[in-house]
Amino acid sequence: MVASQPDWVQLASTSLWVLDFNGTNAVVNFGEKDSLKLAHAMTILLWFNSSDTKAIQFLIENGDTGVNSWNTALLNGNNAEFKLGNGAATTSIYRTYTTGTWSLLAFTYADPDMSLSINAGAADTDVRAGPITDYTGIEMKQGWLSNAARYFHGQMAPPTMLSYAMTGAQITDFYTATRWWFGV
Repeated sequence: MVASQPDWVQLASTSLWVLDFNGTNAVVNFGEKDSLKLAHAMTILLWFNSSDTKAIQFLIENGDTGVNSWNTALLNGNNAEFKLGNGAATTSIYRTYTTGTWSLLAFTYADPDMSLSINAGAADTDVRAGPITDYTGIEMKQGWLSNAARYFHGQMAPPTMLSYAMTGAQITDFYTATRWWFGV
């Protein structure tokens, strides 16, 4: 299947433009930019609205398939997952989201602590010694997983990625400042 760019659509309630992923072949490729090669500390903030409950849909991933891989996926049962590693070296954390509504996924990593929250609520946490990736020959993508045809179906705002781990209070402030854009 040939990947295509998602469409830009305007939310009627706020006039905000977001990406509309078709669940079939839409993907955003960020490429291999040095600024995306975060290894010891990072924050990913991503507003999404899933319109599908298929088994697995990928939101964003670093393109690696080995022990240094990471991805964020929506799993059946309305669980969002952030997974580091592959096979026996995998560490996953989970939070619940609601299909058909806008949600803010916030993932932070500050070697070795990682956390995942939805809508600035309670976070699931775990420990994973880093660095979490070496990014050799990796292209970061939004909307699918590199080695599987598991495309996202719904809408997403472009992600906010930072080279430090935000605190819970900072995530709450971001959620409070941006949620009105999504009618939350």
